Amino acid sequence: MARRLFSVQKLALAASVLLAASSAHADVFINEIHYDDADTPTMGDTNEMIEVVATGGEDLTQYSLVLYNGSNPAAAVTYDTDVLPAGTQVNCAGGGSARIANIIYPLNGVQNGTADAIALVSGATVIQFLSYEGVAIASNGPAMGMQSVDIGVAEAGSTVEGTSLQLGGGPSSTYAGFTWNPSATATPGGCNNNQTFGPAVDNPPTVSTTTPASGATNVGVTTNIVVNFSEPVAVTDPWINLTCSSLNLSAGTITSSNGGATWTLDPTDNPDPGSNCTVTVTGANVADLDGTVNTLGPNFQWSFQTAPDIVPTIVSTFPTNNAVNVPIGSTLTVTFSEPVTAPGCCVHADLHDDLGTVPFSIANTGQTTYQLDPTGNLPLSDDCTLSIDGPQIIDVDGSPDAVAGEIRVNFETGAGASAYYDTVDTSSCRALRSTLHGVIDDHAAVVYSDGDGSFTPGVPSTYDVYEIINDGDEDPANPNNILDIYRNESYPKHDSGAVNYNREHVWPNSQGFNDVLTLDGFPNPPYTDTHMLMASNTDYNARRGSRAFGTCTSCTADPTIFNAGNNVGGNPGLTDDDNFYSAADGGNGRYQVWNYRRGDLARAMFYMDIRYEGGRNSKNFQREPDLILTDNSALITVTPSGAFVAVGYSGLLSELINWHNGDSTITAPEVLRNEVVANVQGNRSPFVDHPEWVAIAFASPCLGPDLVAVDDEFFGSEDTTLNRNGANDIGVLNDDKVYVGATALTASLVNGTVSHGSATVNAKTVSSATHRRRISAARRRSSTSTNGTVSDTAIANIDVACVNDPPTAVGTIANQNFGVGNVVNITTATAFADVDGDDLGFAMTGAPASLTINALTGAITGTTTAGDAGAGTMMYTVTVTGSEPSPLTGQATQQFTITVTNGVSPNIFANGFE
Repeated sequence: MARRLFSVQKLALAASVLLAASSAHADVFINEIHYDDADTPTMGDTNEMIEVVATGGEDLTQYSLVLYNGSNPAAAVTYDTDVLPAGTQVNCAGGGSARIANIIYPLNGVQNGTADAIALVSGATVIQFLSYEGVAIASNGPAMGMQSVDIGVAEAGSTVEGTSLQLGGGPSSTYAGFTWNPSATATPGGCNNNQTFGPAVDNPPTVSTTTPASGATNVGVTTNIVVNFSEPVAVTDPWINLTCSSLNLSAGTITSSNGGATWTLDPTDNPDPGSNCTVTVTGANVADLDGTVNTLGPNFQWSFQTAPDIVPTIVSTFPTNNAVNVPIGSTLTVTFSEPVTAPGCCVHADLHDDLGTVPFSIANTGQTTYQLDPTGNLPLSDDCTLSIDGPQIIDVDGSPDAVAGEIRVNFETGAGASAYYDTVDTSSCRALRSTLHGVIDDHAAVVYSDGDGSFTPGVPSTYDVYEIINDGDEDPANPNNILDIYRNESYPKHDSGAVNYNREHVWPNSQGFNDVLTLDGFPNPPYTDTHMLMASNTDYNARRGSRAFGTCTSCTADPTIFNAGNNVGGNPGLTDDDNFYSAADGGNGRYQVWNYRRGDLARAMFYMDIRYEGGRNSKNFQREPDLILTDNSALITVTPSGAFVAVGYSGLLSELINWHNGDSTITAPEVLRNEVVANVQGNRSPFVDHPEWVAIAFASPCLGPDLVAVDDEFFGSEDTTLNRNGANDIGVLNDDKVYVGATALTASLVNGTVSHGSATVNAKTVSSATHRRRISAARRRSSTSTNGTVSDTAIANIDVACVNDPPTAVGTIANQNFGVGNVVNITTATAFADVDGDDLGFAMTGAPASLTINALTGAITGTTTAGDAGAGTMMYTVTVTGSEPSPLTGQATQQFTITVTNGVSPNIFANGFE
């Protein structure tokens, strides 16, 4: 809908619009679709098919079906093209006959995701462009530039096998005479359930649906008016009238689609926010195109209300306020509640200590989400501020409204890959395993699927697994594709898993977190960990199953293909260039990965073994399993589905070590993948950064100290008490590891040493702070056994998020007395304090007209005048305000009196004596 440029009532006559019926291919159409179903009792997504019918008996070999991947609905791409067979003439039980042909697709052959589409094509002509689960616009192929028509019904992963989506109704010989129905028993090659072919009953047209819907509220003022009729129609002006709060908005652009069954009004002028609108379709001016001309009949009318003109607000930011370990390559984002104009001057990022503003480019999505992309990386381990000048940010609807106040988002960047491992102790197997776990645990887990097909760069909460692996496993030769790990094939990116590739749990999820997508109210970290989840050909993924990694003799080959993206693969019959799988699954089965990927997958498995050591997440108290690599096949079992288990085994460890040693060169794609995942999850895959650590961490036997105390990281807020009392194993002992002796641990402060705050430790941490700093408390952990007491020392770090402290009044300002002509100089700044060290600004009210205050120093100066004294003596109550600099809003006030006397000083008695 066009934006209104002025608000006056218009009188305009639109030209009469008449859509002629098109007879070409009107009797050839898509009749039945099956693309998704449950995984039981068979594998699922089997017998997927699309059926086409020719009611005139045409040979259907002149037609093709072109399938479109709609994971990006604004730019759907083709992924399959098939020529239809000739078809078979079929008589229907309900009457009539037609020629029917269908295409049966291989397993997962038809996409089952958002806005996937099907084009029915004859030569270069698109007969139909239908979609399910949303509307798509084709970016290539025969339907390029066309917008699909959603059939309005869909299948899901729970759909019963042996069913399909079908047209029903009739009798009719045209597509418009039938209606799409939900899943019912499939009828491939036959007449659909409750479908009758033959001459159509000539019914008058009706209004099926409208946009906005009748009674809708909070409708955007730019929303177009859409009327969907039961069949194609022709219209004659004036056929539609739009009135909003007595303002006629009927003038505009009128278009038709869906063969004339859908008509759209894009008004020239927008309604005002909060308007009550009524749309009237004049029945006599709407007529159908089939058989005898029938009009709509009585006028059709409905009403809706536009959204009120409210003040825009900030919905979210990335980073969030007081976030820590923000990746230095992050794109900063601000999302508003409605479209706004945000000049570059008024949204900016600043470095700490006034070191300057970060240069960046700014982009926006629909003027709602603004992205600040720094031209270079942010500094490592730096305090930064995202500043938003609210009064300069104005909404675009109705009367201009500004965002209230000044907003400041403080965050701290991460230390970088080198400093990331500063606390890791590589002196022994035990020390390395324990301290490395303490570094990489408690990452930000993403959801497995969010279904939106989009994400905001740099905002972890907007990603799901597909959106990460699509970046991490990107084909170096084609950024629109991924390169799968087993077959080595390049596939167009998508976000559903229905076509070509899906999400491979390199550590099988059945071995420790079986079908546990969420746990304790959060995404389950091991199930959605993208350091281990990778893009895999769907069939190869199914054949990997839960088989342990290892050498596979007398096994079936899963061959690779050559790919320019990595310049390897495609030598069938060569052991190193094929994958191999056994007949058995699980711990007794084997899957031998082709040589080029062995090291990558081994390092992902090593990561899982170190990352998941049991216990609790120190941030949200979520339970985590202890995942262990082993060579004992008997331990590698399927854990209960949908249930949390304490321990899960996978393997084979020695084979994985050999794979790593034989493929220890870290490739550029593996490095890139580590960065992509780290930028979202916040943790790194250590054996990609340090492949030399594998020999230490997985040494046998694993030697070292009997007890390893691991540095801890907690998060709190300034001026509040953080109490981690050890409940749910999230105190300072959470990550400490006892290798010899009793497992019961105690903890105590070492010499009471605490930096930047106060703390007590006794298997718990209690601390407070007054500044945004890191509190560090050294504490000793000890374990007593028959061999005596062992102890170790580590640091408990507490990242303290700053909370702005407003200025305060200190003491009072003394009351002042002056005569006329006195020079005044009153100091006020010392009567204010700001513990954050902010430079205050000063303002004054109620003072004599001759006096002013210096906004920077707070000094009140001037020379009193006779006017200040009035008839003799005047007393003024003066208020001085000390304010924090913008965008902060804290203030404090002091009040005192100034008395000005004309003539004798108030300190001199009338008789001249003092």
